[in-house]
Amino acid sequence: MLAILHALRAWRCFIEGRPYTVYSDHNPLKYFRTQVKPTPRLTRWMAEIELYDPTILYKPGKENCVPDLLSRRDGPECVTNESSMEPQYLYAVKSVQESDWPKFYAMPEDKWPTTYKDLLIKHKDKFVVRDNQVFRMVRVGDKEEERRYVLFARRADLVRDFHYSVGHAGKTTVVDLMVKRWWWPNMRTDIQEWLASCAECQLAANADRKTHHAPMAPLDVPSPFSRWHLHFVGELPTAKNGNRWLLVAVGYATNWCCARAVPIASGEAIANFIYEDLVLPFGCMNEILTDRGSNFMSKMLAEYLGRLKVKHKLTSAFHPRTNAKAERTNGILKQMIRKYAHGEIHRWDEFIQPALFSCRIRKHRTTGFSPFFLVYGQEPQLPGDHLRPFVLSPLDDSDTTLEQAAQGRVPAVRELRKVRAIAEQRLKDNAARDKARWDSIMKPQVFAIGDHVLMRHENKFSLEYNWKGPYRIIAGHLDTHIYQLQDMNGNKYASWVHTDRLQPIHIKSTIDNTPWYDPTASRAQARQQLASDA
Repeated sequence: MLAILHALRAWRCFIEGRPYTVYSDHNPLKYFRTQVKPTPRLTRWMAEIELYDPTILYKPGKENCVPDLLSRRDGPECVTNESSMEPQYLYAVKSVQESDWPKFYAMPEDKWPTTYKDLLIKHKDKFVVRDNQVFRMVRVGDKEEERRYVLFARRADLVRDFHYSVGHAGKTTVVDLMVKRWWWPNMRTDIQEWLASCAECQLAANADRKTHHAPMAPLDVPSPFSRWHLHFVGELPTAKNGNRWLLVAVGYATNWCCARAVPIASGEAIANFIYEDLVLPFGCMNEILTDRGSNFMSKMLAEYLGRLKVKHKLTSAFHPRTNAKAERTNGILKQMIRKYAHGEIHRWDEFIQPALFSCRIRKHRTTGFSPFFLVYGQEPQLPGDHLRPFVLSPLDDSDTTLEQAAQGRVPAVRELRKVRAIAEQRLKDNAARDKARWDSIMKPQVFAIGDHVLMRHENKFSLEYNWKGPYRIIAGHLDTHIYQLQDMNGNKYASWVHTDRLQPIHIKSTIDNTPWYDPTASRAQARQQLASDA
């Protein structure tokens, strides 16, 4: 059956739309359509073969001598030429006769087909025949030059081989070089369409990370301490006490940040941090937002958050913009710790608290208030603040009771509510401005189920392709602009992918399920080759 499938793929351009018969000396093949429980692989083959609708008949081996003769030949002359090419690139081209009419100039005029006779007579002066080869006369400047006419069946191989020989040069270069050497009708269009479907060129295309294909979807502004954004910074230089990671949390509404140095970025460390540094000081949150790191997706953390009834939101893979609140704070903390350490990088964990305090007292550009003020309702008294207006009024035990002092704080608490409402509105207004600016330069990109795409190759090695795939779109959420993918072998990709990481492709044949580039398989093959050469 695999031999039949391969033959149908190879000769599709000749059999599509026509009745034909496949003869085989393997009698059970006649009944492949009636199998009750075929294997998954056999099911895929059967589904693809049905696209060609063949009639399969049994012919005994002694009568089916032609394929037997071919399969039993030996010697170097039967080895396939690596430069040969299956006619898969010709599938979408119109009838051969429509673009091959100049070939009839090599025949006597009385044998020209009636259908093209008027056309041949009209353009007769533009062609010459020499050694049974047809040449097109092309005017270049003040003189005419000859360009060899290329038959339809040779064009795909010619363009492919020439494109490869000039280092996969761009469309302009290839067209410019080829029109000086050959000619056929609509030559420029054919070349450009073929080059647009070159797998290597599409895989190596620049991955522009600055261009965005989906509108911004701002997060809602929650009440203070109800949502925390978590992220790991590291791996950092190993500190004296073994710490290598910095776990950071930022409250969305107040921008209050917490951090802890840990030796291992584990789910247990995250759970302890949430309980001791977030839940105990500020109460239980409603949700947390993290990336898809294995530590954040650990079973232990999931069970702990489940007991707290905390919703765990995840960003899509390699889409840090969703967790930008934590990403920005990470950068600020790292910069401060770098300056505090002053080159003593193995003491970085000693400067976490001073860096946190600096982040908490600085006024946030969006809200207009410092995180410290949004949490406590007053600005902090800093070391050295011994003069007014910074020093706080002391409590006079002789004249002021605790009840009076508490009542004196009531207006401040009421004022804090107003301040937090102002900060919330400013966050919403800033998000609306960012969305308007973002959406104005956004280039929409929407895929349909069944479309073929390439995925951006993240964390690639030098000289590796910028893209990998192809993949098929099998599901999508248009509101969040994420898609679920399936590779050409039918394997589902592990996570949903944002549209910014995808690129539409020109694929020559939807029947060919061969992956263009799989970095995992490519690296494994390279390691195996190096091991065998050692």
